Amino acid sequence: MAPATDSLFDAYQRTDDSTARYTEPTFDFLNRSSWRSVERMRAVFDEWFDRYPAAAEDSKRERRDLRARYRSRHGRNHHGAFFELFLHELFLRLGCGIDVHPEITGTSVRPDFRVSPPNGDRFYLEATAVTGASEEEEAAAARKAVVHDAINQIETNNFILSMSERGTPATPPRATNIRRVLQRELDSLDPDEVAVLWEQGGDAAVPAWTFKHEGWEITFQPIPKKPEARNRRTKQPIGCVVGEADWVDGASSVRDAVTAKGKHLDALDLPLVVAVNTMDWATERPDVMDALFGKEAVTLRYNRRTGEVLNEESSRQPNGAWTSTGGPRYTRIVAVLVVQMLTSSSVCALQDLRLYHNPYVSKPLYANLTRIAQAVPRDQQITFTTGESASCILGLPKDWPVMGQKK
Repeated sequence: MAPATDSLFDAYQRTDDSTARYTEPTFDFLNRSSWRSVERMRAVFDEWFDRYPAAAEDSKRERRDLRARYRSRHGRNHHGAFFELFLHELFLRLGCGIDVHPEITGTSVRPDFRVSPPNGDRFYLEATAVTGASEEEEAAAARKAVVHDAINQIETNNFILSMSERGTPATPPRATNIRRVLQRELDSLDPDEVAVLWEQGGDAAVPAWTFKHEGWEITFQPIPKKPEARNRRTKQPIGCVVGEADWVDGASSVRDAVTAKGKHLDALDLPLVVAVNTMDWATERPDVMDALFGKEAVTLRYNRRTGEVLNEESSRQPNGAWTSTGGPRYTRIVAVLVVQMLTSSSVCALQDLRLYHNPYVSKPLYANLTRIAQAVPRDQQITFTTGESASCILGLPKDWPVMGQKK
């Protein structure tokens, strides 16, 4: 199955309605699934891809490159390509002209896009995704995914499994051994008896099976299905996964991504906007403010004799992408567009698509982009304005693509 030259996906009749596996690359699932919701996604993304330029020979190469990265089995490549496709479509819908990877006289650097707004100054747009995970953490997550897929091969009509995790495995666990033990234990249980245990004593009374492997501890407990649902096989025995709490430093990852682009793209002839897709669910607006302007601090003045607080002053430390002990930096970056947790299936669920303007530039970004929510410097403060949702700008229904709906 070879992809059509005008499509991101393969052309064939799809009959596979199984759910995505933990280890399955995102593109592989989108390409093979017969779910009606995924059909809608393929159709929309191909429409976006149709509008990706293809007239000149250079543009044809850009299309081939984007398609290859979008079809990659490597998550970072796939999500990066999708983010670029999303941004291209977003700014087209905002009425902008867009040149892909434009050549710049005097430098070999080629930003992702040159954007010509319908009213205002041209600027370059560079996209980057922030995962917040190191290569070691991604490798450990991949080892966990192998175990999750193995557990979902258990055959049971009567139970789903609750799974809690602590730590991460340093080496690949023996997934088949874990599955074999769980299969034997589940086969020995009566679902009605287990239901009584849950009702009378909660999780403390219900059987639990714990496995340990080089820094990873996982505990399973059986949850009986309702009697009317026990006449068919459980397609995904893992019903819920509970992980341990972890500290997420969303501010640092966003700051480092912006400064990396500032260092790499420091010789441009137009202002630069950096678009950041932060894939950390815990990264919120205060984290973005810390990332750009420095971490918030509070200075207290108090009476040394009585300990009484006389006053307190809020300030920011000079450790943001735009601030340093030596003064403002990376002023070539006139704004940062922040998108949170953008994936192929979350386009309509985006809660915050916001353009943060740099207050330290001599010439602020002037462009007619008011449909996007803004963070604008005014009177030495940042004013937040409202904007339209991504789905509204892209012309998508709010419930698109109705994930989980099958043929």
